[in-house]
Formats: sequence, structure tokens, C-alpha cells
Amino acid sequence: MSTVDPQDDSSTWTVVYLHPDPAVGGAVADGLRTDAIDVVPANRVGDARSLIENRAVDCLVTAYDLPTTDGISLLRSLRADGFVTPVIFHAERGDESIAAEAIEVGISGYVPIDDVATESLDSLSKTLSNALTETQSTAALKRRWQTVESLHEVALEFETCATPAETYEFAVEALTKVLDVYAAALYVKDGTALVPEATVGSLPGGWGPYGLDEGVAGQTFQRGESSRTDHIPSDDAAAPADATLRSGISVPVGDFGVLQAVSTSPGAYSEHDQKLAELLAAHVSAAISRIRSKRAMRAERDRFATLFENVPDAVAITRGEERYVADVNPAFEETFGFDRDEIVDEPIDGFLVPEASEAIRVADTVGTDEVVRDHLTRRGRTGTREFSFTGFAIEDAETYREYGIYTDVTDRNRRERELRRYKRLVEAVGDPMYVLDPDGRVEMVNQAMAAVLGTTPEDVEGCRPESFMPAEHVDRGAELLRELLSDPDRQWDTFEMDVDPDDGDAFVAETMVSPLFDDGAFSGSVGVIRDITRRRERERRIRDLHEGTRELMSAEGVTAVAEVATEVATDALDFSLNGVFLYDEPADALVPVANTDRAQRVLGDPPVVEPGDGLMWEAYETGEPASYGDVRAASDVMNPETIVRSEAYVPLGDHGVIILSSPAVDDFDDEALALAKILGSNVEAALDRAEREATLARRTSELERQNERLDEFAGVVSHDLRNPLTLAEGHLELASEGAPAEIEPHVDEVDWALGRMGELIEDMLSLARNGRPLEETADVDLVSVVDAAHRTVDPDLAVAVDDTLGTIEASERRLRALFENCLRNAIEHVGPDVSLSIRRTDDGFAIDDDGPGIPPADRDAVLETGYTTSTDGTGYGLAIVADVAETHGWTVEIEESPDGGARIHVVTDGTRAGPESDGRRMAEDDH
Repeated sequence: MSTVDPQDDSSTWTVVYLHPDPAVGGAVADGLRTDAIDVVPANRVGDARSLIENRAVDCLVTAYDLPTTDGISLLRSLRADGFVTPVIFHAERGDESIAAEAIEVGISGYVPIDDVATESLDSLSKTLSNALTETQSTAALKRRWQTVESLHEVALEFETCATPAETYEFAVEALTKVLDVYAAALYVKDGTALVPEATVGSLPGGWGPYGLDEGVAGQTFQRGESSRTDHIPSDDAAAPADATLRSGISVPVGDFGVLQAVSTSPGAYSEHDQKLAELLAAHVSAAISRIRSKRAMRAERDRFATLFENVPDAVAITRGEERYVADVNPAFEETFGFDRDEIVDEPIDGFLVPEASEAIRVADTVGTDEVVRDHLTRRGRTGTREFSFTGFAIEDAETYREYGIYTDVTDRNRRERELRRYKRLVEAVGDPMYVLDPDGRVEMVNQAMAAVLGTTPEDVEGCRPESFMPAEHVDRGAELLRELLSDPDRQWDTFEMDVDPDDGDAFVAETMVSPLFDDGAFSGSVGVIRDITRRRERERRIRDLHEGTRELMSAEGVTAVAEVATEVATDALDFSLNGVFLYDEPADALVPVANTDRAQRVLGDPPVVEPGDGLMWEAYETGEPASYGDVRAASDVMNPETIVRSEAYVPLGDHGVIILSSPAVDDFDDEALALAKILGSNVEAALDRAEREATLARRTSELERQNERLDEFAGVVSHDLRNPLTLAEGHLELASEGAPAEIEPHVDEVDWALGRMGELIEDMLSLARNGRPLEETADVDLVSVVDAAHRTVDPDLAVAVDDTLGTIEASERRLRALFENCLRNAIEHVGPDVSLSIRRTDDGFAIDDDGPGIPPADRDAVLETGYTTSTDGTGYGLAIVADVAETHGWTVEIEESPDGGARIHVVTDGTRAGPESDGRRMAEDDH
């Protein structure tokens, strides 16, 4: 396809030269070819027609005598097929009738040949130049028309776009159809930047956002005017730009974006191109507006469905195809004279539709996506009347419901009815309310608004808001209204202002502003002023309560928690007369633990509350909060003469009660009581935490004392028992030398007893050491620990070790003691020929032997200190195993081994890892 721009004189023309002799055709083509004219030779008619049909050929130069036809016939054939390409005959001199006939059928030139075709090149070149010049404007108009037609097709395609993103993508694709584009982008405003939402082609530096006033895009967006540049490198606004880019065009898209295209050729875009781009941008803007309008229509329908109950018009809800009445509002009963119970579950058309009228079936007409509006006649209470009807359908779980709204317009026009209805609505609103006309003057105010201003509604109507409101608030409201009018998705918004009424205290107000429309045209605005002082105060209370909860959770000790609770009750709930009473189990009473300074000054020292004493004990015992508007009137009050009038008791679980007091009657509203309950729950949780921490501290202290006793025990065993034992062993050795044969058995018995004592001492020392809490752990290789225990106990003992035992986080010394005691226990109870296997399990590891096993009834007892079935056993071996496991947080289970012997199963749970763990916890391998 040709890239010639009809607006650019420097563009290249495409010419086909048809001659049956390829040599002649090539020579003539070479002679005619210039920088401005590209000549393509062809020696067959079919090739020439194919070039004309598939390329933008600007002129055909042909010989008259052709193999299958002649020049006249070829020209007639082209014109019959709709081709207007200029044709020049380059023919040998012949009959003048040929030239006349050629002129008759629309030939653009006739250049005769004397002898050799190339000798007439000068004449042919001039004729060709004249033909191209004459057809230049015609070709330009035709191409321009083709571009406009293409743009028209693009406009139709925009109607099918359903989302903004789809519209943006189609826009840049369409731009490539109407302009010569190297790269293009559509930028859309997003906050404070123009973001490329859709692009075609690529830039060396990539696509990036622009500031709203940055670069050519920013200038186009700010000014709302198109621009084009013929030489980008010399355009300061386009810098920095890649060196390959030469020309560009930039047009605004509505008030939200910019459409840009760039070319690598200088001067690529004309004023006509700019107009085309602007037309395309207008289509984009229209498509986006259409999409937003549809969204607004859906929002309007949803709001209408929610608010239909509140309108003063007659409203009927029907269900299903038969349109059975589901409900009607009071206005419907009044307008049509039917009682609700009379027509519910009956087809509505039989009651309302006159014989000459037809029913409107909303769902069948427009489905559930649109609103039906019509004028119709219906039978009313006083006869046939005219109504303005609005209806829509909404799907529910089983079928669909139709909402029909009937506005009686028989005696008045709709505008008058709406105005009177709106006036009634304004008057009915309890908050101050005003309506402004399109010029910003007060159209009406209600009595509440007039009271705030200290005047009457009549005195305010017709005035400008500046006469009774600060200018800054008026400006803020006007600005907000402009924002709402420019955004169809927003129906209303609010802003805050300070109000100082003529009669009363100043307050913080939230003003809601909403525009009003009449038949789609702006008709004014409405504002509602609402006192939000209490809301602000509530937010402050909740904020203080939240901060107080943090302090409660960080307080150390029960007393500190109680003191913080009194501070939070004072700051967050505004009750400075409060105190915390906690249950004292030895005293069996509620004892005061914390009291505010004001409560101490006003009420004196708080009493101890015993079971059955007054309202506080009742609240504590029942666990239910209780409040009294006048505590003096309560039957169980402890002091009927108290200066306290309002009082609330909030239980703190089993811990006690927090009491809130006030000298005013009925000083506790529902909000204060709700916050007090929240405070009570938080104080209860803080007290639970404080008690848990106290219990943990006591346990920690007990463990420390236990460790001290173990250290003392170990010292006694190491020094006070071993020394006498060593002395006895020495004397026995001396006494056994040369002892008579008759006393040798007695010496052997003493030697055995001393050895037995040594074993007991070693086992007790091991038990003492392994019973201490773990101080340090590390990743320990189980195979290495088992090997060390094996060598220590008996290197000749038959022990099979699973190579996949892996690693475990433990104390290596204590873990070795665990395996040593397991091996010794097997030797002691089975014998030196016992065979053991140490292997992995799904939740830890196991030591199996091939002995007789341990009966199920004895399996729990063998883990207790002192239990043994061997005459030589100490009863400490498996107890030490259990203690080592417990200090690591493991458990030991006695089971049966695969060989029927005993299995010592150590369950490590989440601490076990596999052989590839590299020191990680075992649990990581399992998962």
C-alpha cells in the first residue's frame, strides 16, 4: 500500500508501465523513473491489473497493441470495474481514429512512437507529469474521503465499547487507521498525573506518566487545545525525546485525557490530520460519557428501589409474570381506594387498568436493566385519572419484582406537585434545611433553619447565603456543588463548619449538599445542616478508650491495672467519681483497690463490701452490669442518704466490679453504659493477664528454688557421700588382702554393696543434673550422639542405628545421657547379648530391643523414679530418660518393638528434622 500523503508535494508517485516486450518495458521504466516517480514495469495485462487492484497506483502507461487485447479495451475494462486510475497510451503512430476513440473513453494522454520507444521519453515524461498534476487534487480528495469513511466506521465501533479500558485500547488502534503512526498513546488523568492507559508501538525509553502540566501532554491537557510539531528535536516542550522521533500530534480528549501520536518522519502530520485526530478524540470522549451515563442510570435505579417507600406517590410492588401484588404504600391505598389487605396476592391489572387501556409489563418490556417511564390512565378512587408512571424490575431469589410508582398529574402539572411535595419534605425534616435556586439564592428554609438564624423563613427566602453564613463556608459549599455537577457518579457530599446560632450554644455541623435537577437540567441545590457535636464527642471517647486499653494491657500487676482503669473511666467516660473493687478470697469480700481523687474527696474512704451488701455485691454475684438513674430509690442501696444519684456497676468477671457514680439523676445514657461495658471487658482481660503473669512469676521463683535445692543435693552427693564411700572402698581393699578364705564371701558381699551405693550415687547425680531446666540448645546430630553413648556404655553391644535419624535441637550432654540410660536399661533387664535398633519415627525416634518386652500394665510405672524389676537395678534409668525428655518438651511412651521387645518411643513433635536438614528443626523436614 502506498504511503503517499496527498497533502505532501514531496511524496512519491507510483506509475505502472505496460509493454509486451520486457526489455522495452524495463528501458522505458528506467527512463521515466525519478526521485518523485516510482515506475513499475509489467509485460502482461494481468500483472498490470493486479498492481492497480492491490496498490495505490497513480497512473498507467501502456502500449496500444497487447498480446490478448488492446489499449482501448483495457481502458474500458478498468473503467467498468470502477478504477479511475489515469491511463496514457504510448503507442506507435497509427490511425487517428484510435486517438479519437481513446479520448472518447477518457484517456489522459497519447504519446506516439516513431521507431524506438525510448526516443520519445521526453514527450512521455511531460505528458506523465501533466497527468499526475491534473489528478493530484482528485486523488487527494478521494483519499481524504476514504479516511473520513474509515473514521465513520471507527465511530460506529466505539458504540460497542462497554468499559473505559476497552474504549482507550480501541482509540489508539483506530488512530493507526487514520494517521501515519510510529507510536501512539492515550493518557488519562489519574490523581496528579497523566497515565498511559493504552498504547500502540513502543518508544526506546518506554511509556511513562506525565505530570498534569509536564511536557506536550501536560500542555495539551491544561490548555484543552491541540498541537502538532513538524520537528520534535527543536521543540523544547517535547524534550527530552528520542532522536528517532521527528514529528508529533497531541489532542485533548474531553476533560480527562490526551491522545498523542509520533512519527519518525519530519512534517508527517498536516492540519487535516489534526482535524481527524480531534474528531477521533471527540468520539472517545462521547463513548466515555456514554459509559458513565449508563453507570449513573444504574445507580439512580438502585437508589430509587431503596427509597420508594418514602415517596408520597402511590407505589405498588408486584411479583412474577402474573404481577401479583406483594405490597402497596399508604399513598397507593389513598389514591386508588383499595385497602392493602384487599389486593395483596391478587393480580394488580384487574384493579387498576381501564378497559380501553393496556397494562405495562416492565420486565417483559425492558427486563431488569432499564427504567420505564410513561403517561397512562388508571382507575382511581374518584374515577379514571391520569398518572405519570415510573417502573423498574429487580430480580430476587425466585422470580422478579416490579416496582410501579404512580404520580397523579390530572389537575396539576408535575412540576407543581414536585415543588409542593418537596416543600413538605423540607418542613418535615427535623434538622435545619435549606433549598437554593440555580442562581444561589434561598428558595426555602424550614423552621429548624430559621430558628438557627433567629428569624422566620419568609425573611430568609430570596437572600443570598452570605447574608447569614460566613463567606468561607459559602465558598466551600459552592465548590462542593461544582464538584458534584461535574461528576455524575456522585449525588451528594458533605463538609463541616462551625455554627453559632442566634439563640443557643455553638456547635460543629455537618452540611450535606446535593444538586437538584428538573428534566435533566440543573434547578438548584439542597442542604441539610446536622449537629455532629455528640458524634465528635463519641469519637473522642472511643479514641481515649482505645488508648486506655493499651495502657491497661501494659500495666504491671493487679493494682496497677485497677489504677489505670479509674483513669480511663475518668478520661474516656467523663465520670470522675469511680473506683475498682476486687474480690479478696481470704476476706470473702469486695475490697477497694483503686479510687479516683475526686471520689476520695467527695465520698471518703470506700467500704469493704461483703456478701449480700447492697447493689455492688448483687452485680458481682450475678455477673450482669446494672445501672440506676436514682440510686436512692433502689431497695438494696447501702446508704439511702448518699449524695450519689446515678450509679452503674460493671462486673469484671470473677475479679470484682468497677463502679461509676454521678451526683446528677439519670446521668448515664445508653452510649456511656455501652462504653462502660467495653471498658469492663478490657479491664477483665487486663486482670486475667496480670494474674497469669503473677502465677508465672511464682512458678519461675519455685523453679529457681528447686534448682538451688538440686544444686545443694548434687553437692551433698558429690562430697558428703562419695568421700565416705571412697574411704570404705579403700579399707575393704586393704582388708581383703590376705583375708582368710572363710571371710572372702563376706568381703565380696561388702564389695558388691559399696559398688551398688556408687551406682545409686551416680544415678542420683544424673537425675539431679537432668532435672534442671535447659539453658542452651543447639542442632545435634542424632547418629553422632548415639555413637558416643554406645562407646560409653559398651562398645561391643549390638546396636543398629538408622542413618536417616537427622538432627534435632537439644542439649547434646543430656541427649547422650538419655541414650546411655536406655542402653544400660536394656543390658540390665535383657542381658549383655541384647540387640538394639535406634530408628526414626513419624513424630520423633525410638530405641527398640529384642528382649521379653514390658507388660502394658507396667509401662507407666517404669518411668517413675525407683521402679525396677531387677535385683541389681537402681530404678533411676528410665526415670532419667523421662526427665531428659520433659526438660526438652518431649514425651516418652513405652511400647512394643517390632521384635516383641521393649520400645522406648520419644515423641519430639515439631522439633524433628530429616537427614537433609543441615541443622534445621526436624519439623521442617516433616512438612
